[in-house]
Amino acid sequence: MVSSQRPVVAIGRYALEVGGPAGTMLMARPSIDDGATVEAPAEIAEPLATETGETVGERFERATLTAKQATTRIEQAEQLLRSALAGSLPGVDLLSALAGEMLGVLDSLDRDKRWKEWLRYARTVNTLLALAMRWAKLVGSLHTALRAAERAPQLEAAVGWAQHELGTLHVAVEDAVGAEPRLEAAREIRQRLRDGDGLAATEQSLSVLCRQQARAGQTERGRARRRLFAIVAAVLLLLLAGGVAGAVVDPFDQSTATDVPGTVTVAVRTTGKGEGRVTSRSGIDCPGRCRKRVERGSRIRLDAAAVGDAVFTGWAGGCDGVDRCRLTVVEPVTITARFTAAAPDESTLTVTRMGKGGGTVTSDDDRISCGERCVEAFAHGDPIELTAAADDGSVFTGWSGADCSGTDGCTVTLDGPEEVTATFELESTTEVTLITSTVGSGTIAATTGSDADGQDCTNGCAYPRETAVTLRATLGGGTDSVAWTGCDSTDGTRCDVKMSEDRAVSATFHTTEVE
Repeated sequence: MVSSQRPVVAIGRYALEVGGPAGTMLMARPSIDDGATVEAPAEIAEPLATETGETVGERFERATLTAKQATTRIEQAEQLLRSALAGSLPGVDLLSALAGEMLGVLDSLDRDKRWKEWLRYARTVNTLLALAMRWAKLVGSLHTALRAAERAPQLEAAVGWAQHELGTLHVAVEDAVGAEPRLEAAREIRQRLRDGDGLAATEQSLSVLCRQQARAGQTERGRARRRLFAIVAAVLLLLLAGGVAGAVVDPFDQSTATDVPGTVTVAVRTTGKGEGRVTSRSGIDCPGRCRKRVERGSRIRLDAAAVGDAVFTGWAGGCDGVDRCRLTVVEPVTITARFTAAAPDESTLTVTRMGKGGGTVTSDDDRISCGERCVEAFAHGDPIELTAAADDGSVFTGWSGADCSGTDGCTVTLDGPEEVTATFELESTTEVTLITSTVGSGTIAATTGSDADGQDCTNGCAYPRETAVTLRATLGGGTDSVAWTGCDSTDGTRCDVKMSEDRAVSATFHTTEVE
């Protein structure tokens, strides 16, 4: 995503924060009272009640995409998402075409074992459909993605993501029967994969589901309570009519409850033989201040830091893994941070990753694999060899700390706690790529000052960075207008683009219907 503030879409009494890598975050809308009756839109409730997606026959009829075509589709989808976040949603025809070709792209990425791009593309397409509130298309697309992911063991994270998305939509329309099995499946997968952020998102949806079920139970208890009071009142009237008076105490009175409406408690505790500290910007500093009341729906971040030779080994409760604990609080929650103590002849090595790029750092014995395990205790005097590996599109630029430097391997020998930092940056390039696509009858051609004849950029055209490119549309038979997406400026059939980065431009050709 290109924005740190995720877009929010309203469904019934809930708001969906879409587009995050962990999946959709579900929040109550503060403007709607818990007791209010709010109907979810039928256009999402009805598709969720039916398994939708591409049929086997349609799959046999689908053309197989090449690797280059699949890459083009990914870049087009991400450019459309950037435009949508800037306020320019693509047209219905373009969204329908994108959803219709989704499985073809996923099949191609599956065939080439491009698992990260597979999930990236599926998330992008479904975020676009959610932003446009194309609910039937969104549900069908998620079912399609789930069926495709279930065929490959390497796509287990994608199965967890799709189950989370579908389960969260079921919660949004208050369908507990459909929500619970999907969210439980997502939680089991994300726990097994140690996906802390994903697990936090799923736990949040499950907590909203629990609140729904509690509210439904309270409603039923309220009905029973009213029936009981009616009986008690009738008996009292009979007694009073017979000359007997007395005082009645409401056995259901809860006026002494101490909970503040609209707030919930976040509690933190530490366990283990090691010493550590948990802090948050909301005011938690544990040990010491380990409880805090926050507004319902608040997003908080907890940071754990080991003290001395202790090692932070992970969260329990609403978070998992050893990264920061991030969660949206909709119900009271207790988070546990576990710290273990290093042996007398051991010290801790902490690895930190910095920079705008991505990568992993591993030790020769695999006890450190950062990403996931970035802190570990090692015996004094034993050499620990660290290796950095940059992700695709990133480059490892060097070490710092513990007398390590340069870009070769880093060897650390401990006689006390040490910290090593590995920096990854994004690869630089002097060329950027323009990719074009069309919907409807028509063509577009790209020109610069040196290629007046124009060229077809369906499969990508490379230009030096900052090149000014003009695209011109030629209307096909029966079309009389064109709508552009991804341009810096437009004038009828003309679109101008400054190639400061990779760009994707789409033209949708329309026909004016005459009654």
